[in-house]
Amino acid sequence: MLNFLYQFKYKKIRRSFNRHYDRRIFDVSWHDDAICRLAEKIYETNHHKFKDFTGFGVDVGFFATMLYKTGGHTPCLVNLLKSISSDVTTYVFLSQLRDTMDAAPGVVTNICDISSIGGITLNHKNFVNDVISLYNQIISNCPRVALVYIHMWDLLFVAVMHLLRQHAGIKIIFFNHASHFPNVGMTISDLILEGMPTTQKKTENERHLHNCKIIGLQSVGAHDTKYYTKSELNAKRLELGIPKNSPLTVSGGTGYKFFDVDSSPYFEMIRDLLVRNPKLHHMVITNLDEKQWAVVKNLFDRHPDILNRLHIVPMTPDFDVLFQCADVFIDSFPVSAALTQVDLMRMRVASVVKINRVTPEYSFHEYMPSNYPYMYETVSDMRDGIEFLLGNVVARTKIINSQYEYWLKTYECNVVKDKYIAIIKEVLDAKN
Repeated sequence: MLNFLYQFKYKKIRRSFNRHYDRRIFDVSWHDDAICRLAEKIYETNHHKFKDFTGFGVDVGFFATMLYKTGGHTPCLVNLLKSISSDVTTYVFLSQLRDTMDAAPGVVTNICDISSIGGITLNHKNFVNDVISLYNQIISNCPRVALVYIHMWDLLFVAVMHLLRQHAGIKIIFFNHASHFPNVGMTISDLILEGMPTTQKKTENERHLHNCKIIGLQSVGAHDTKYYTKSELNAKRLELGIPKNSPLTVSGGTGYKFFDVDSSPYFEMIRDLLVRNPKLHHMVITNLDEKQWAVVKNLFDRHPDILNRLHIVPMTPDFDVLFQCADVFIDSFPVSAALTQVDLMRMRVASVVKINRVTPEYSFHEYMPSNYPYMYETVSDMRDGIEFLLGNVVARTKIINSQYEYWLKTYECNVVKDKYIAIIKEVLDAKN
């Protein structure tokens, strides 16, 4: 009977969070408090089912809901795991382990080469069993500190993190990867890692949390990028349907990043670029649903002749060669792509960036150098900047070299790794 009541309370908290999420209300402290209180009641009434804490098993744990083949928090977690695994003992825990194994088996294999991995398959219909199962998985190999990459809505992991703090004394470092959304779990964290000043300001002003530190993003090592030859890139372009010697612009990202409700200022700009530049081809690496594709076709309705110069390519983990095919890379908007810009720096590809002042949490221009000359607030200025770079090889080469040097000093794997090691030590040494 009690378990039925707990399930009902869990659903009530989840429904309330969904309303906050839809309305973009960033302060979800009530939801964190409610799920932590529920976790305590579950622990009290099912104490005999929870394993006792007998000591720490590893130094650093990585907590995530699910991992994917491409994009977002997955490379952030994997890059850091790879970089620190020779210095500390690690364990990766997932609340959707089976879904991850199905969706990204290669990622799981890569993790297994350097770390242990475990977790459960989340079942929203039995919250009590999920809490007990995930808690027992983690407590058996309990980390001193956990780096958290959970999904915005993962109340299960929040419940388990609370119990781990209460009964094992672990420290929590929350990586704010979904900074433009409401997120559960941040209020119970010892430290929140932010990507840039704008996201820290958002956390302080709207989440009302002030235990933040800016960390930026971590890329791969300086020698881990394959640079494709000109002949290899020409062959790839021909394979994609890009005629020889045609200029090519490229964008990439999850479909929603290119749309604003039922419109797309991004695709409007691309249409205008293709009209103004008859030899130009444009490639978007994304997956569009039917509604999004209908918006695109409607925008190009009066210019059907240019649709053959718009190439929509499915998202793939092997995106380096596609990015390097670009003469100029065009940032997505209204939602920008942070790690993409870092990847472009290391791959030596010139990029034009959109600044979103209206919704600053969607804008990631602060990952660029403050004096970067090719980032713009208006679409017309952005379009002009794209055309300037397309027609100026010298300018492209100059900015490519400058950006690569900035990447080496700011985002290269080992540079950022040292920052993380220092932060982990600081959190572990801090007194409660």
